[in-house]
Amino acid sequence: MTKEFKAQKRSIETFAIKYDGYNTELLLDLLNKNESEPAILEEKSKTILITKTFGGEKQQISLPVNNWMLLDVDGVSYWSVDPEIFSKTYEKVEGDTYKKVPIQIDVIEFSSLKDEDIQDVLKFIGETNQTTESVKEVGYISIDTLEGKENLFPTDILARGVNGELYPIKKENFDIIFEVL
Repeated sequence: MTKEFKAQKRSIETFAIKYDGYNTELLLDLLNKNESEPAILEEKSKTILITKTFGGEKQQISLPVNNWMLLDVDGVSYWSVDPEIFSKTYEKVEGDTYKKVPIQIDVIEFSSLKDEDIQDVLKFIGETNQTTESVKEVGYISIDTLEGKENLFPTDILARGVNGELYPIKKENFDIIFEVL
């Protein structure tokens, strides 16, 4: 059964660096150390595109100039964070080390591909062109995040961030990063 609840980010320290458009080579070097998530530069916009795999499907997320690049809790993957959201959810420790500010957010666990569970998540999302039938057909719910489209699979958690933005989280990462309230 799908359940909606409140959660709070734990105060975890991580490496973070702001992409200013001049440190492109440094960021690409850091990103490309993880061969399973290659990154390329879109020359015209200076946006870095990071290839991620969600449920066996490769998708690109964008790291535009002025966004922050954060090291994930796995110590290998990086994520792009909007500067306004970063300023609300992280504080500097020292150097390139930042820690999450404990902020309460709404989350929903996508339990299964049962009609009721799919409908609960679609209701949590709000406006969407997806239907219960289309979700069952592909096996996931497509989520429009700030970085691009990501897939939410059964057992994943969907979070609504401080500015109303949506993002999926693997259950194992959720358990590390958040505490349920």
